[in-house]
Amino acid sequence: MLYGSLRERSYSKLLTLEAARLLQTMGAEVRVFEPAGLPQPDGAPESHPKVPCGQPKARR
Repeated sequence: MLYGSLRERSYSKLLTLEAARLLQTMGAEVRVFEPAGLPQPDGAPESHPKVPCGQPKARR
């Protein structure tokens, strides 16, 4: 699961963590990925190691 806010405490992050907790309670294997360090749309050069090669650019 990936939440979309970089803030330390956000509704997006809290909701994602709660959903992960509920899914784990039901027996699902859940992984939560933190977006910190990921490049923002048009905010990193194509050579950045976390920019996937061959992916279309994000629309605004």
